[in-house]
Amino acid sequence: MSRPPRKATITLDAAQAADLRAPWNGAGGFQTLGPALAGRLNRTNEIELDDEEVGIIIRHMSYVSSGFRDRVRHIFRNHLTALMNVP
Repeated sequence: MSRPPRKATITLDAAQAADLRAPWNGAGGFQTLGPALAGRLNRTNEIELDDEEVGIIIRHMSYVSSGFRDRVRHIFRNHLTALMNVP
């Protein structure tokens, strides 16, 4: 029997929310997910992420150093670290 997908709600600060809402250049991967997530960000800068989305975000945060990776880290790193209870 499978479990329902887990959800995590995070609240972005103003700078993180602005970074998520800024244009995502290119096509595919996070350039598709970024705008979709930005569209779901509510007026109090909360967003609900499912397990698949969290996995995609973590994968993009682990890529070779780039401005794109740094942007994803800026938006999500502290929130995902807190969800995993990692010091």
